[in-house]
Amino acid sequence: MKHIRYIVCHPSKIALFYKDSALKVLLFFLLFVSILIGTMAAKTFTNQFFSNDDIDYIISLVDKNKDDINVSYKDYKLTGDSVAIKDTNYECYILTGDETKITNPGLIMFLRENSANVYYGYRLIGNIEYKNIGSNYQYSITNVRANNNIDRYNFRCFFHDLLSVSNTGYALTVFLSNIISLFQYYLIFSIIVLFVYSYFINPTISVNVRLKLLIYDSLVYFIVMFFTFAFQISFLQYVALFIPLIYCNVTFSHIIRVRR
Repeated sequence: MKHIRYIVCHPSKIALFYKDSALKVLLFFLLFVSILIGTMAAKTFTNQFFSNDDIDYIISLVDKNKDDINVSYKDYKLTGDSVAIKDTNYECYILTGDETKITNPGLIMFLRENSANVYYGYRLIGNIEYKNIGSNYQYSITNVRANNNIDRYNFRCFFHDLLSVSNTGYALTVFLSNIISLFQYYLIFSIIVLFVYSYFINPTISVNVRLKLLIYDSLVYFIVMFFTFAFQISFLQYVALFIPLIYCNVTFSHIIRVRR
């Protein structure tokens, strides 16, 4: 289609679409946005965010804790003393903790007697009853710290299941955060900045025509962001912020006069 070819490859010819209706402009905007959001969703919700490294780190926090941790897990039930294990990235409250006063945006786990809540970014991403997470792992944290192989393995499996159940909620939080950031930067750089910049290039164009052409120019932002998420090329997100300025410059510098 000519519109897509010009939007992607020929910004100098975008001015030819100045008579397009607002509905047509909106449909092309939604087309590019839908492709990008679909790609972001596919990449995000198929990703396993928690790895063995995360579990190893949690175990290392348990090992480094100087307090006695008298906690056991058996028959889908945690028993023992209340204890908090935490650092700047992880917080794990065992049989303790006030879930109404979360101040850390990182990963926080509240392990209750029969269930656990997992938070990330101040949002609840997992609510798990132990009886639903699989095998009846049995361990004592005292034995875990004493390098008992069976208890250490069961402890690892327990946290693996907790984090696996929380993966979808974590992915949703990441996805929504990315969507918000995506449109924040789009609004600031691709619309407001472009609108002002276009006046310096060509101040004679009417507002309604200017907006149509700017939206077409700004769609390159979604194209570059598509490659950013599809191929995990992070530096392209910075390219995506500035390439609409180049397209805007090319489009408006090629316009001599546009009538309504």
